[in-house]
Parts: sequence; structure tokens; C-alpha cells
Amino acid sequence: MKILIGFLLSLPLMAQFGAAKSVINGTGAPNAAQCTNINNVGKVYARKDGAAANSTFYVCSNTAASTYAWELLGSGGGADVTASNDFSGSGNKFGLGTTGYLDITIANASVTGTTANRLAILTGAPSTAVVAGTSNTSGIIGIVSTGAGTTGNARIVVRGNVQCDFDAATTAGNYVIASTTTGGKCADAGSSVPAGKSIIGRVKETIGAAGLAYVVVGIQEAPGSSTTSVQVARTAYDGTGGCGDPFTNITYNLPANTLAVGDMLRVSAQWYNSGSAASRGFISIGGTDYTGSIPMGTTGGGTPAGADGTVLGYVSAIGASGAIKNIIGKGVRGDNSANTYAITQSVTIDTTTAIAILAAHRNCSGGGNTVTASLSVEIIRAANL
Repeated sequence: MKILIGFLLSLPLMAQFGAAKSVINGTGAPNAAQCTNINNVGKVYARKDGAAANSTFYVCSNTAASTYAWELLGSGGGADVTASNDFSGSGNKFGLGTTGYLDITIANASVTGTTANRLAILTGAPSTAVVAGTSNTSGIIGIVSTGAGTTGNARIVVRGNVQCDFDAATTAGNYVIASTTTGGKCADAGSSVPAGKSIIGRVKETIGAAGLAYVVVGIQEAPGSSTTSVQVARTAYDGTGGCGDPFTNITYNLPANTLAVGDMLRVSAQWYNSGSAASRGFISIGGTDYTGSIPMGTTGGGTPAGADGTVLGYVSAIGASGAIKNIIGKGVRGDNSANTYAITQSVTIDTTTAIAILAAHRNCSGGGNTVTASLSVEIIRAANL
């Protein structure tokens, strides 16, 4: 009777694997020394120490040429799906869990290579993976999870939950972008959608300083332009003898690390002089006054007593020695008279600090005039024109 019961209990196992060569049981994982050659293939090991579900049943298998190992059956997670599989069935569900992710495998660049928990981009042809630089605010392919270095393959997370190395503190729920201060690191971009930069995803946790934090990765390109406008009213200094008077400025400080290579920076300003005295308007990028700025027109007396102008520049480099090239400015007097200007120049500027953008007004003569002015700053991200 005992023999018959034992045979009946073994039928499900035999139906699935054939007759097992031997059944071993014990506590903990099986001993690797019991699965070393072709003669061991088919051995079955069952744990008897009350382990968690789907972690108790092993079979000795030929996993590669002349390679043998115990395989855990029914684990339900953690193993790679290496064959070509079709998950298109209407009832299929694919969940990544709270710490799972979807990654791709790309060869590491032999020079520089990749860094674990940092952002990667493609380089060369055929493309390899390399850690992102401070200027790579778009084109990010994902976050390196394992395999970082200058040899072998990097596993790069493109969807799901993974840790990223942040350049500063984070607030849970905020948008994540590439750092412009440390190459490859992530940066907290705040709670508003960042303009013109790859959105890596959302940060899941708050940390008080630079370090690792989990990110829900879902890379997408953000809209490519943003506009910030400032409008203030000023009273010009009393004139005492021509155009040597001090200036009254409207200043907008463009935040540090806002510009990217390829951006177009457009600055517009308008002035209105309430009095009859002639005065002049200027636009300056990165200056502290009218010196080196572009004259935009004369707001002479009469009706209308105003002027307006616009400058446009191309950001060709960023960093401590950044550059805004081919700045073209044109200004016109409010009555469309001959006081127009068209000047081309370039500016060398540190884009890692705030950049002062000025609408400077110079009162040439007379006193007690009220000048009303406005300033508009727009960044046009070249990749999204």
C-alpha cells in the first residue's frame, strides 16, 4: 500500500519532467556539488525548512555548454525572459511592482563608459552607452542599473522604479531632469513641468542632500519653449545736462543653468516717456548697465513718445565660459522715425550663474519724466522649433 501511494504521488512530477533520477530534500538551497555533470541532470531537490512560496523546488539542469546548475522552479520573478515571447494576449498583464523595472542592454563605450545609478546617452556608430555630460539636457536613454564600466554591457532602465544619483536634495513627486552641475547625475526640477529638457521621470522620495533616491522612470521630451515677462514702472533721474545721466534699469535674472547649447534667447523691451525730453533705451545681456549693450531707440518727446526693440542670440556654448553668438538687435522709435538700430555682437558669459538681462533707460535731458517700461525674455529650444 505504501509503495502504491508513493507511486501515485510521483505521477505529477513524472508527467512534467519524466522519472526523476533522485529526489533530495534538506534545509536551505541545494548543494552545488550535487549538480556538476550530465549524470546529475534531472535530480530534484525540495526544501523542508518552511521557506516562502515558490522558493522550495529545484531541478539540476544543463544551463549551458558543459555547465550545470540548480534551477529554482516556479519562482515567479527575477529571472530574465531570454527567448522571443509574445505577450499580446488580451488577458496578459505585465507588472513591474514597487521596485521592478524594464531595462535594455547596450555595450559600454570603451572610453569614459557608464556609471551605476547615473544617466546614459548613446555615442558613436554603432552606438555604445556613455555617462551623460552636463550639457546633455536631452537625448537621455535611461539610468544605468548594473554592468557599468568601460567593458561589457550596461543594463539601462527605461521604465519602472530604479535609484538615481542626485546632485542635491529632492522632494517626493517632483520632476527629474539631467543635472547640469555633475555629469550623469539626476536633478530635482521642481513641481512644474520643466521646459525644453528630457524629463527622466518623477522622484519617489525626499532626501535632504545629494545622494541616491528612487525614481519612477518614464523618459519624455518636454515642450521646448518658455517665456518669462517682467513689467515695472520707473521714474527717471532728473536731467542736468544732456545724456550723461545715470540709467534706470529693469533687470530680470535668468536662473543659473537654464540655457542649453542650441537655444535661441530672445529679449524684447518697450519704453514710454511721459515728458518731452529725449531719452534712449538699451538692452543688455549679462551686463550691469548700458556699457556693451545694444541701443534700441530714442524715446523722443511728442506723440507717441516711445520706443521698442528686440535682440536675438544663439547659445553656442554653456558653462563657466559659455557663449551667446550672433546677437542681432533692432530697435525703433515709436513714431517709426529714423532712430533704428541693427547691431551684431557676441557675448562670453557664465551660464552656471544667474544671468542679468537689462532693459536700460537713459534720460538725456529735462526732469521729472516718468518712464514706463516692460521686459520679456524667451528661450526657444532649438530641438523643438
